[in-house]
Amino acid sequence: MNYRREYWHLWSSRSHYTQLRLDPLSKASADEMLDALLGVNAHSIDSQLTALKRLIIEKTEGNPLFMEEIVQALAEEGALVRNGAVKLTRPLDALKVPPTVQDIIASRIDRLPAAEKELLQTLAVIGMEFTLALAGEVTKKPDDELNRLLNDLQLAEFIYEQPVAHEIEYTFKHAPTREVAYNSELLERRKELHEQVGAVIEALYANSIDDHLDELTEHYGRSGNVRKALMYQERSGRQALQRSAYSEARRCLTNALELLPLLPQDAERDQREFALQTTLGPILMATKGWTAPETERAYRRAEDLLAVSGAALEQRFTLLVGLFGLAYVRGRLPAARERLKQTLEFAKEHPEPAFVLEACHLEWSVALSAGELETAQHRIKDGLAFFRG
Repeated sequence: MNYRREYWHLWSSRSHYTQLRLDPLSKASADEMLDALLGVNAHSIDSQLTALKRLIIEKTEGNPLFMEEIVQALAEEGALVRNGAVKLTRPLDALKVPPTVQDIIASRIDRLPAAEKELLQTLAVIGMEFTLALAGEVTKKPDDELNRLLNDLQLAEFIYEQPVAHEIEYTFKHAPTREVAYNSELLERRKELHEQVGAVIEALYANSIDDHLDELTEHYGRSGNVRKALMYQERSGRQALQRSAYSEARRCLTNALELLPLLPQDAERDQREFALQTTLGPILMATKGWTAPETERAYRRAEDLLAVSGAALEQRFTLLVGLFGLAYVRGRLPAARERLKQTLEFAKEHPEPAFVLEACHLEWSVALSAGELETAQHRIKDGLAFFRG
């Protein structure tokens, strides 16, 4: 991945990490890039353009994106003209160069015609990448008008078309371009657009909705539609769990738990939290370990919720196994035996094959740890017989 210098990462001590520093361009490289952007020959450039190049390099400190945006902005505002040869139409001291690349991009967006600016802001809400079909459904513009506006935005180098299978897709030229366009839209309008985009994705990709869970989570989360954001965050977590992507599943389910308090406190919310905690518990066990505080918190919270939630049998059994594990892994055999007793009673009351086999496994594990070798051997034989039968 790449990142800006204000970002702080925590992986520098990892053995599989290598840093490749992307320094600003040297003066020679910046000179060469500006010659290409301006379309001039380094050996025949006039004194005005030479002074302009020095100013741009000084302002941008060799940042290539900043350099590119300045040249584009000067051309759009008429300070640079190409009529056979490139000419500067104003004195250098009359040029107003914004201090950051974001300011440059903002000034370029503000100069767009109203229809193009509105479309760019809408596209920024849709995402860094978007399909023509999605843009059409969200904007409700006639095909001819939408294609014309998209073409104008491409000519202005805000977005690019990129080839993909079966449909036309676009991407923003740079992340800062999308960021500035997104932030230039009013907050309430952004929320409305996010809700609208979410609804369009649901309708447009109804047959492949699982391929768009992350997008739906983001859009409904930003629109303030907590119920839908929570629903899709849960689905993302369970989908990741099915793929054994435990870290991703943990992230999604943890995010879902953070959304829950935004819902009214009632029996339905307790049931959802119980389901989330009992799903998250085994994931934390696999990624953090049984002794991790996060693992214990998940199971303890689920135990607190058990009395108020109409939990499914599988979830209740998962909780019993988890509570057993918390005691057993810490070597607390008396507590583990008490949890085992609850698990055996549950399996006897609900003799599902998976419950019975797991209870047998826990029983011989406790016996073996306690040095009760004969009992452990019998329980192992019972388990094998049940498994084969």
